[in-house]
Amino acid sequence: MSRMKSFALLLFPCLLALGLLAWAALRHARLLGTATPEELRARLTSADEEERYHAVAFLTMARDRTAVPALMERVRKDPSHRVRARAAHALGLLGEAEAVPALAEALGAAEAEVLSAALWSLGQLEG
Repeated sequence: MSRMKSFALLLFPCLLALGLLAWAALRHARLLGTATPEELRARLTSADEEERYHAVAFLTMARDRTAVPALMERVRKDPSHRVRARAAHALGLLGEAEAVPALAEALGAAEAEVLSAALWSLGQLEG
């Protein structure tokens, strides 16, 4: 019985954290899923990291090539490495050669996630 209790005490915080993450993702999906591309581009400069991250994802799904300059700016200057990596990946998916300078700059990133996304995207643009 005490093993079961210990297991439950360890599992509960993990389940709570997962639930909170899922709630935040759904909240942003509801907010951003109905936004126009113009609204999504505006949200790329939000103070909320999750909102910027999801705005990048939705712009990528919308195949919004007009977002390339704003995504390049996120790769270069976003304070969050997650957003920089997602934006770098988005540039590779959108396939615009004008993104090469921003992606090349990202090769100097300290975070492996940003470096990996930039390398992948440059490969997509070269190939």
